Amino acid sequence: MDNSKIEKYEYLLELEESKAIQTLLNLVKQGDMDAAYVLGIEYYDGDYTDVNREQSFYFLELAYKAGHLRATHDFGCFIYYGFGFPDNIQNTEKARSIITKSANKGYEPSIKFLESMY
Repeated sequence: MDNSKIEKYEYLLELEESKAIQTLLNLVKQGDMDAAYVLGIEYYDGDYTDVNREQSFYFLELAYKAGHLRATHDFGCFIYYGFGFPDNIQNTEKARSIITKSANKGYEPSIKFLESMY
């Protein structure tokens, strides 16, 4: 996870939203999981593109499975709360298991989230 790349990609969305989605999609095809994370969040929020929960879930899960820390944390939170993803996605135990992965790597938001669960 490279926070500077994530910030750069988020800034790219602000400047060139029409081209940015395609640029990020191309970066994902090249294996850039920071780009996958940004797309997952963008498709969820819909700031620069239409909201698409299926695409959001796809890209966040892709980045999570690749070991991206922020994606792991956010994907776990989305599983915990449900957050408009497919029916029956809400699962506290699965969320705890996912978030524990990023907490075990020292990701502070995950550590705090797990503490709040108990």
